[in-house]
Amino acid sequence: MKTTMKHSLRVLATVIALVAVLFTAAAKKPALTEKEKAKIEKQAEKEAKKVAKELKKEGWKVEQSGLMESVIARHMAKLEIQGLREIIGSATDKKTRSMCRKQIQIDVPNAYAKEQSQVVKGVVTNKDRNKDGDESEDFIGEYETRLAMEIAGELVESYSLYRKNPDGSYDMQIYYLVDPEQAHAAKLRAAKHAMELQKLDDEWRQSISDAINQN
Repeated sequence: MKTTMKHSLRVLATVIALVAVLFTAAAKKPALTEKEKAKIEKQAEKEAKKVAKELKKEGWKVEQSGLMESVIARHMAKLEIQGLREIIGSATDKKTRSMCRKQIQIDVPNAYAKEQSQVVKGVVTNKDRNKDGDESEDFIGEYETRLAMEIAGELVESYSLYRKNPDGSYDMQIYYLVDPEQAHAAKLRAAKHAMELQKLDDEWRQSISDAINQN
């Protein structure tokens, strides 16, 4: 069980990194026909049954009402039909499910913000300007902190899984949905906030905005 959870955490790190790239897709998919939606939903139901079967074997239960396969199927269909993105948060070995949830709610926005701040950090550190290292780090710190706050407001919980371990502790996974355009706007808001605090000039502001828009 613990080995499986460690694997899930490794997957989480990969998922967050991947989602960070996918978030910035500028164009939305063309509107789907009802026939296309029905096909996606049918495929989601098929895949969800396989996923739910494996999760149940590992001892996972769904917190939401309804069958696990139905909850997962709706989640999968939303990703495809609405063009949303997924972020998965995990917590292990907590005394209560509430503690798991609180930890995930902190970890997911922070992990996303840290990943995204590296993009801006590249611009800050490579830009030819008379700024010392401390000032650059101050800007990155402000951006990362603000982005964690901004993206937390854009996360929509889709469903959550939990399991009780032999020692009485709990593990949990929460599956979030985020609109790519809203996530992109959150990054721009965070950058604007940090740039205003650091009183950056227009040229530098544009370089950072360009880096975010291209990521």
